[in-house]
Amino acid sequence: MLAMPRSRLYPRLSFDCLILCILDGWGEASSACDAVATGNAIALAEAPTWRKLCGSRLQSLVATSGATVGLPAGQMGNSEVGHLHIGAGRVVQQSLQRINESISPPVYSSSPQNDFSGSFFTNPSLSNLATSMLQRAGSSEGARKSVMHIMGVFSDGGVHGHEDHLLALLRFFSRAGVETRLHAFLDGRDSSPCYSRAGLPRFLARCREVRLCPSDATPIFASICGRYYAMDRDNNWDRTKLAWRAIARADGEKEDCPEEALAKRYAAGKIEGRVVGKTIGKTIGKTIGKTIGESSYKSADTYSDEFVSPIVFPQHDGIFASDGIMFANFRSERMRQLASALSLPNEDFSAFDRGSYSPPRTIGSLFPYGEAFSKVIQAAFVPSQVSHTFGEQLSSAGIKQLRLAETEKYAHVTYFLNGGRELPFVGEERQLIPSPKVATYDITPAMSANEVTDALLSALQGGEYGVIVVNYANADMVGHSGKLGAAIAAIEAVDGCLSRLLGRKNGFNDKIVVEQDERKVAFMFFADHGNAETMRDISNGAPHTRHTCNPVRLIISSQPSSLLDPIVSLRASGSLIDIAPTALALLGLQPAAAMTGSSLLQWRD
Repeated sequence: MLAMPRSRLYPRLSFDCLILCILDGWGEASSACDAVATGNAIALAEAPTWRKLCGSRLQSLVATSGATVGLPAGQMGNSEVGHLHIGAGRVVQQSLQRINESISPPVYSSSPQNDFSGSFFTNPSLSNLATSMLQRAGSSEGARKSVMHIMGVFSDGGVHGHEDHLLALLRFFSRAGVETRLHAFLDGRDSSPCYSRAGLPRFLARCREVRLCPSDATPIFASICGRYYAMDRDNNWDRTKLAWRAIARADGEKEDCPEEALAKRYAAGKIEGRVVGKTIGKTIGKTIGKTIGESSYKSADTYSDEFVSPIVFPQHDGIFASDGIMFANFRSERMRQLASALSLPNEDFSAFDRGSYSPPRTIGSLFPYGEAFSKVIQAAFVPSQVSHTFGEQLSSAGIKQLRLAETEKYAHVTYFLNGGRELPFVGEERQLIPSPKVATYDITPAMSANEVTDALLSALQGGEYGVIVVNYANADMVGHSGKLGAAIAAIEAVDGCLSRLLGRKNGFNDKIVVEQDERKVAFMFFADHGNAETMRDISNGAPHTRHTCNPVRLIISSQPSSLLDPIVSLRASGSLIDIAPTALALLGLQPAAAMTGSSLLQWRD
């Protein structure tokens, strides 16, 4: 007979240390899916440690997408949403859904030119921005009109932004009588690699439908470039500067028509691909042998919207102090570098020389980008407030915790896991391991996983932390490359790290042992969303670079394993909001009432 947990009845599960090991982008494909046809890097990799873990007694499948994490039905999860829900232990309606519902009825309807019924079109902050632009236009001298420069990711992925939001902003400001221009950041990671090939003509057709432009839609676009340049978050300021120059100074490759410009670059091969090196080739041969030849995956080295170098169109003459800027991306961390270059005053910006550039005084965003921008950027929406998170409850219980990740996922195990809180809680320490400085991570699939593991082993041996949250970024970051060989190498690199972590006490490794004396240690292995389990689009054989809607596997183990004897099993399924309550139950703590998720542990009576 099973019973709900009571910590006083199960004191043996009050572990000395709990490790939440987040295998970012490590999804669970359906058993019905052919691993070769779908490019399942996890199934095709030599990963003996992971295979052994998959035979563990305590495991469950956890949902990471759609309504279970506050997203629209059928919407894939992502790292921000995933980590937020891991820490929150409840469903938090996401920015994408909130904006979509405010635009509702949909932007595109049977009579779209007359459809302004959603609250989006009466948003006070947006109205203030429009009023400011009109006042500036009325007082300006000369022939040039003040222009509102709308910019954001051009994508149907919904991870950092959405093309529907770009269209809604164009409609809002155009209806208010403000001159508008669009700076589109092509995706290729959270959308299909060549999404803009069909997506751009479709978007222009929608613009004509809602009477934003005549049949020649060129005047809408000021510039386009790949997100590789406009949305860097790893201090690669050389990339950010190229995007800034195109946007702020109209300095980039000159073209007349967006559609023709992209078609020309695809035909000429000017959109960079990233070639997998010999090491990856060896991995493919070692892992798959004759089942898959390297030539079968040559399409994975093809071109992507992500790497389109900045293009400028004739109607764009740069950004002037009398203009305005509207940032459409709702997710902040990949906009902060470009936003700082475009919006911060000279005394607050030193990443590169901006010459005589003077930021406009009218700047907005859909959601805030952080405290550094609070005085210069007016946000249209207020973020959801999340309290009583996993980290906060650990702090209240006096449990010392460590957050550990490499650069690419550092914000996720800190800011997002803490519900959007910048500062650490009392007793929370953070350790950042630098990510490799490479163009794309398929070049170095191991990333900094070994260095992360070194730090994790050191922290375990020190014995001062009751909880450690660690993120391995490889499956997600390399999965976005669309290159199967690199993704396989990434999985194998992480598997080697798991072997080091688990040590011979669990029968995984005879050489490296985590010396923990008599401490009781529990491990929770899981992911925030899927990615690397689908590297090929089965519908057309093209590379698959975006996240998936697949569930992820949760596996719980312990040292010694007998500590888990009071647990009969885990519930067969759950969602990310159940992770924190499960972790708290393992620690012998009751979750806060605000957590509507529930523990997946099923106990003996």
